[in-house]
Amino acid sequence: MWVRLFGQIGLGQWFRYLTGIMQIAGAVLVLIPRMSLVGIALAACTMLGASIAWLTVLRAPWNAPIPGALFGILIAIGIGEYNRSRS
Repeated sequence: MWVRLFGQIGLGQWFRYLTGIMQIAGAVLVLIPRMSLVGIALAACTMLGASIAWLTVLRAPWNAPIPGALFGILIAIGIGEYNRSRS
């Protein structure tokens, strides 16, 4: 399914590998206290990109709310983490 989906995006299968690496790297960085904000930002970027892809290129707007909600959750966690690290 993912091969076909990323084929529809039109950037090639290298983009599927890139997004997977970005998601794994984001998850690993979240586990490192000093890098957690970078990991959250990286994961949030992939979710924002997924929402935009569903809305525009893939023309399936009913699928966009799931990565959109994850994007919002990641941003909320990132803001909380940022505020906690500043105090």
